[in-house]
Amino acid sequence: MLPEGKSDVALNAVLPRRSWFKFSLATLMLGGVLVAVVISHLVTSVSLKQTQARLVAEEQQVATLRDELGYFEVKDRSLINVRSVPTLEENTWKWRLYLPDQPPGRRYRVVFATQRIPAQGFDVVSRASTTTLGSESLRLWELGVHKGTDGRPQMVIDLGGGISRTILQENHALIVPADERISMANVAGEKQFTTAPANEKFELLRLRIATGGTDAAGMSTTSVPTTPCDGILVWIEPQP
Repeated sequence: MLPEGKSDVALNAVLPRRSWFKFSLATLMLGGVLVAVVISHLVTSVSLKQTQARLVAEEQQVATLRDELGYFEVKDRSLINVRSVPTLEENTWKWRLYLPDQPPGRRYRVVFATQRIPAQGFDVVSRASTTTLGSESLRLWELGVHKGTDGRPQMVIDLGGGISRTILQENHALIVPADERISMANVAGEKQFTTAPANEKFELLRLRIATGGTDAAGMSTTSVPTTPCDGILVWIEPQP
């Protein structure tokens, strides 16, 4: 019989010890949430870096495409801005061009000649011209030599809204049959972006051509003369 005041629990009974590896349900849920947050953060960081890398690559592609198409930012709107646009078409030239529109309604004369083109200057015996307005945005100009609907070769210049045509002489060096044809060309904006004062004459294209043949040894006997010859000369000048 146990002494008075003692519990009925056996004296040798051992109370269970608390384990350090046992957690409550709330603790487990909190741990799971923290793990999920960490994993989500890592996944988001990796995805963000991949997105940033893709955006950089796409921006580079857009910049390359803009460069190939001749697009540029006009930094000085008081100047003529020109960039040549590459083309694979024969006897065709393209430019992305900005003409200042200040004061509003400002007009320019586009002058072109196809005969007796000098090596320098604008002294030609025959010329034609058309007019165009300045613009606050870039324009695409194109000049090419093609056969018209009547079969005659003609020089066509598209000013991004107006087209001018000039019939070439049948014996023009650019189109006459020849064993050899050589040329010298100065194309505005071909090697680098070009600017020029809007109140002065600006040369857009100077193409000088000569035809000939070869000698008995197959060597060329043709050279572009220093004197005026067939070709194409196009320039822009302010219209009074």
